[in-house]
Amino acid sequence: MNVFEMYYANEKKAGFWITRNTWKNMFAKVVSVGGQTEGSLKGMGRYPYFNDAKNGVVVELYKVYENKLVQITPEFSKCEHDNNLAILSCPGTYSYQQIIINDEVNIVRLVDK
Repeated sequence: MNVFEMYYANEKKAGFWITRNTWKNMFAKVVSVGGQTEGSLKGMGRYPYFNDAKNGVVVELYKVYENKLVQITPEFSKCEHDNNLAILSCPGTYSYQQIIINDEVNIVRLVDK
């Protein structure tokens, strides 16, 4: 699934976690899709690609340091409205996977060694 399909599969709500096959020990929590935190996406094209909605998916990015998730924001992807958030590149591709992260997750198990 691409990120837009994950949004729809998540009952049309943001707040789910993803990783990308090119990321090492990095994860993202989807904050909004197309400026929305819930509901059907409008004005972005058609399901399932939504014209790849450039700048359409905003995330909190995290990297694992000393077995803890630490929020990061690389300069190249920083959201212009909030410096703590990042813009996800290529959300219409199938290089992302949805993952489950909650308080009970053992971060060590998620990390490539």
